[in-house]
Amino acid sequence: MPFSAKQGQFIQKNDAQRFTLGIVYEPNVEDTQGDFTDAPEIEKACWKFARKIQTPNTLNKKAAECLESIIKSIDENGPNKFDITEIYEEVTKGGLNDQHVNTPLDGELGDIVENYIAPCDFEVNGEQITKGTWLMGVVWSESYFEKIQNGERNGFSMEGRGKRIEGVIE
Repeated sequence: MPFSAKQGQFIQKNDAQRFTLGIVYEPNVEDTQGDFTDAPEIEKACWKFARKIQTPNTLNKKAAECLESIIKSIDENGPNKFDITEIYEEVTKGGLNDQHVNTPLDGELGDIVENYIAPCDFEVNGEQITKGTWLMGVVWSESYFEKIQNGERNGFSMEGRGKRIEGVIE
């Protein structure tokens, strides 16, 4: 499998808009951990992510469940402690994070404005994009874009999970 230096990297940047377009994952190309996958699996991951970032319905549902639990607990037992960690983690996962650490839901890092699978081979700023590649465009907050400008952050990570299958692929 070939390794691509552009895997996960920003390939287009607009400083005035604080915008970057980057490759999240490219089919059949090794990532920095030596892993790879094919276009259909990348599409599944992209679509799952797209569904996850559409959180208003999920967020409202989980918030309502949490509030109902609080009311029920107070009604039955009076004031007491209860753990909402699982609900909080489910609601806050997805979207942008920094170095795989979840951040508040207030757009602190930026807003995803593009998220798609390349429908065909094409070129962006001299970089060849292969059909099936997952691309994402983000308008970053001022503070986060500074990290991009000074080279502290230079691309995306899929933050996926997979099952490693050892063996030779021909």
